[in-house]
Amino acid sequence: MPAVKHRHAGRSRKMFVGAYDRSLDAASSFWTIVRNEVYGLAHLFSPPNLKAVPEADPTSGRAAAEPGMLPVTMGNELTVIPDGPAFKKELLDQIRNAKKSIWINVYEWADDASGNKIAAAIMAAKRKNPELDVRIIIDNRMNFQQVLLDPVNKGRAPDPIIQMLQDAHCDVRRVDYAGEKVNHRKIFLFDGETSLVGGQNIGDANLNAMSADHWEYFDATTEARGPQVFADALVFRQSWYMAGGDPRSLAMPKRTPPEPTAHGADTKVQGIWHVGEADRNIERELVQRIDSESGYLDPNTGEMHEGLIVIADGFGMCDRVAKALERAASPERHNRVVYLWGEATPEGTIMANQHLAELAAAGIEVRNAPFRMHMKAYYFKNRNILIHGSANTDGASAFLNDEYSRQYTGGSYPADFYAQVLQPKVDDFATIPRAGSALVYRGKNAAPPTGITEFATGVVGAAIDRN
Repeated sequence: MPAVKHRHAGRSRKMFVGAYDRSLDAASSFWTIVRNEVYGLAHLFSPPNLKAVPEADPTSGRAAAEPGMLPVTMGNELTVIPDGPAFKKELLDQIRNAKKSIWINVYEWADDASGNKIAAAIMAAKRKNPELDVRIIIDNRMNFQQVLLDPVNKGRAPDPIIQMLQDAHCDVRRVDYAGEKVNHRKIFLFDGETSLVGGQNIGDANLNAMSADHWEYFDATTEARGPQVFADALVFRQSWYMAGGDPRSLAMPKRTPPEPTAHGADTKVQGIWHVGEADRNIERELVQRIDSESGYLDPNTGEMHEGLIVIADGFGMCDRVAKALERAASPERHNRVVYLWGEATPEGTIMANQHLAELAAAGIEVRNAPFRMHMKAYYFKNRNILIHGSANTDGASAFLNDEYSRQYTGGSYPADFYAQVLQPKVDDFATIPRAGSALVYRGKNAAPPTGITEFATGVVGAAIDRN
């Protein structure tokens, strides 16, 4: 069967490639089953349009399926991976124990000690088991510095790690974008049984313990085992197609039956994806969650239960999210709104300054982390919801990039993640003065590297971040 090619380059970013598993749909009518089988076969000839696929679980309470919402799953075993060293250990353990497949969709893969250690483990696993299906998707410039240096993607020699993996017969694909647009997703799938989704890339900054000079990032990941793995694999399959891979060559995982007694099984999990320059799905969901959080009065005791919104993000913030936070902080909503910010990058500092003063003036607690913040986690206490994944709140993530996050609703997991990862930081960070003051990068007012100011105040900072 001929390989799928980019015959419809303009359409490809709106294509969801892969069979739609009827078991993911809560309805069981004859027409539903036939319809889903048709969608499942259609991709063999021409990938179905994303908007045509019935994405959201009808039991989720939505009046209609929203674009970019995968079906709700429950009965997953959910585990918090709270920091870089724990994430590195879990990656190495999963790689060494993989028997059938290793699928990785990641933005950055640094050529440093941690990056080489992960690559060496994958190559060793492939040598040990030549039949191991190793698929890797990475952005064609691999990090933001390359985006600035080579915005038009002029092409260059393969990076050493990529070359090593390819020489070891691993199938490595690079999403071929130009300009500031990137494939920013972080999805790690092992044997079709375990998936890790969060904000962490591969490299020392993401995988090492935070040190005195604050070079390493504060970030986390969630590991899932259960029905959610299939949903995450669908998004990997979309990225695989956009990187020029044949989606029919992927042996999609079977949907694992729910496990009611697993930790986190009582939490609804729903993937949210969007494709760069085409959708704003994650931003839409985040704004809706912000607008839905509020305090409430206990009818029995008369006590006001204050709402709590925690936005943990080291980059900038698009206008729609900022305005939603200002609405949430109004006195009649009875919310405590906390913005945990850390100096992740120079461009992140510039973009954060765009909204800092107005957020502080609206009564939002803008707290500055004493280390680099790479987290993309958003918690809503009274609604018992957590959104966590690759998407920041800045304009690049809201519109420009390919992103993937999960929404966790109800049950034990949102509060569990908050208690382990976010709560210890909420009161430890210094509060930026209410009147607002300019943030600085790395504790200095020095001019940022060439190209960063133009990026932060140009395509993303103005045309996208400011709308």
